[in-house]
Amino acid sequence: MTIKSAVQVGVVSVLLAGGCASSPPPVVVSAGQQKAFNDVVRQAEAEGATVNLPEAARLLRDAKDEFVYGQRTPMYPERERATLDKAQKDAEKALALIRRERQRLNTEDALARQELATAVGQ
Repeated sequence: MTIKSAVQVGVVSVLLAGGCASSPPPVVVSAGQQKAFNDVVRQAEAEGATVNLPEAARLLRDAKDEFVYGQRTPMYPERERATLDKAQKDAEKALALIRRERQRLNTEDALARQELATAVGQ
């Protein structure tokens, strides 16, 4: 290898290293963000989102997948942030859906009991 070739290889190496250094740093999921996500997922699962309501189960499954994917896209920090945010929102939607469904069922149950009590009292 000639001196000129060695210099060219060195210059290219420096340029490539400089290009890597100028790319945005990866997004690191904070412990708080991880905990907030896990808490919502646990609450949704505990309230039956994975078994009682298919739409909530799908949202929760998607949220988990998105969260894992979001942690593995360090070359695209904006996409990573957006994916992690969407995962959190989807988990929260699943929790809200299952809570609304539970409230609806409780209301129906209360109305049925009231109708039964009224019918028995007559």
